[in-house]
Amino acid sequence: MRGRTRAAVVVALVLCASVFVSTIASAEPTIFRHPVYGGGEAYFGTCTESSPPGTVCIDNYVLLWQGLAVLGGGAASPVNAPWHLYIRTERVEWGTAEEPDVTLLREGEAVFTSGATSDQQHLTSASVSATAVPMSDGTTYNFAATWTAWSDRLVFGVDGPATGVPHNYVDRCLTFVANGHQKFRFAHMSGTLNGAAIQSYTDFNFGASIFSNDFQYIEAEHGGDACD
Repeated sequence: MRGRTRAAVVVALVLCASVFVSTIASAEPTIFRHPVYGGGEAYFGTCTESSPPGTVCIDNYVLLWQGLAVLGGGAASPVNAPWHLYIRTERVEWGTAEEPDVTLLREGEAVFTSGATSDQQHLTSASVSATAVPMSDGTTYNFAATWTAWSDRLVFGVDGPATGVPHNYVDRCLTFVANGHQKFRFAHMSGTLNGAAIQSYTDFNFGASIFSNDFQYIEAEHGGDACD
């Protein structure tokens, strides 16, 4: 199970990067920026690092971020940037295979303008309090949590791994560049989900993180008869 999602934990925004890339692939101009002014993510639940066949557990993932989508490379400001909260819950069943069977039970997202904080400069902490987050199965989640950093900052210039696509792609018709300016720190998360106490996994390498990112996608068509 850890190989299924753990690589994305520290980089946060693969979730939305694929959506944005598909947008710019068919739009003009061909510069798309996705500034992320801060946030946190975490895994929590009843799963453990290794489980014998027949084990069933519940795994949760939460992603909090404040960001904008800017087409054309224009200016962006955190003043106008909304907060986003994404939560999913999965059933994980271990069999004899290396990776378990994973079933999505529910997922949901909320967008709001208050009720969350993030230390964008130092990445020391983040927090959120959200009620009645609509889930895909018709239920709602009440979620409140605080992130506290425990590691040094990790910084990427343009080669951050959370763009969701290769850093540089070139063929005879197209050049596509995905730049990921990323800063993050590993963290601990604790809080409540529908009134029950929760905390991020501590027996996995990457239970939670706090981040601040700026993604830029650039598409350039080469033209020519072969590309028409």
